[in-house]
Amino acid sequence: MKIKKILSIIAQTTLLLAVVLVGGLYLAGRFGYMEPIRPYVFLSGPMEPAEPVGRVVFSASKPFGYANGDIITFSQGGNQTTTHRVGGLTDQGGQIVYTTKGDANKSTDHSTVSRENIVGSVFLTLPYVGYAVDFAKQPYGFILLVI
Repeated sequence: MKIKKILSIIAQTTLLLAVVLVGGLYLAGRFGYMEPIRPYVFLSGPMEPAEPVGRVVFSASKPFGYANGDIITFSQGGNQTTTHRVGGLTDQGGQIVYTTKGDANKSTDHSTVSRENIVGSVFLTLPYVGYAVDFAKQPYGFILLVI
């Protein structure tokens, strides 16, 4: 019985520390103390198996650029963002553009990504949390979350 109680305390403490850490990083970015950190939920599978569906990923900008193999989140206009792996870099008129590809896709993306459109590089992932976030966006899910 004592072991269950100890394991429960360890799990609760770990969860609390994770929430405080992620929340602190988010707030530090939001108020300008560091580069903004943005969370994204994976609800489709182009990055499987490296980043399975149902994950929350956190992206932050890298001041010195991105390299082949980095997983980046970039804007495609408006509020739509995509997270894919950098497959190549080319110089187009003195500006570096990135070729990207989802790990599950057979071919590279049709358009290249400029540095201005990159939101950041994925540095932290939380498995299965995306399902809870997606559920909380539904009316019944939000009500259950508040309760």
